Amino acid sequence: MLTRFAAEDFDVALLRVDPDLFHRLRVRARGLSARFYGCAVYLVGSAVTRDDPRDLDIVVVLPVDLFVAAYGDPGDDITHFLRAWGEPTPGRIWQRWARECAKQGAALTREFHRSVDFKVLHDRDSRTISDAPRVTLCHVDGGVW
Repeated sequence: MLTRFAAEDFDVALLRVDPDLFHRLRVRARGLSARFYGCAVYLVGSAVTRDDPRDLDIVVVLPVDLFVAAYGDPGDDITHFLRAWGEPTPGRIWQRWARECAKQGAALTREFHRSVDFKVLHDRDSRTISDAPRVTLCHVDGGVW
């Protein structure tokens, strides 16, 4: 069981309501961070602020160069890139990215018996979560364990 927390962790609703699930998420985040080149793994959204979240939103933020190497260049507008869910023929870059997000989300959903919305963002466009309530679950390079 993990006992060290970042200062921001003490105000996390999930930690208050289900500390076991929160600790298991932190342990699992180590593997996610390692899989995604040591990048930060965040818990964002309602699980941070509400006692009854609809799902668990987990986000990994990659540097732009690693995101481009893994999936391709989504262009300057990540918002359009993320909206491709509704397009009849989304591009190959989006398909690779969406497949990875779906695969990780499904595995996490099975593991935690809770709906998990998993996303990979690149740091240039991680501003989509910069103002959202969030807590760092793991960042191997930064030493937040």
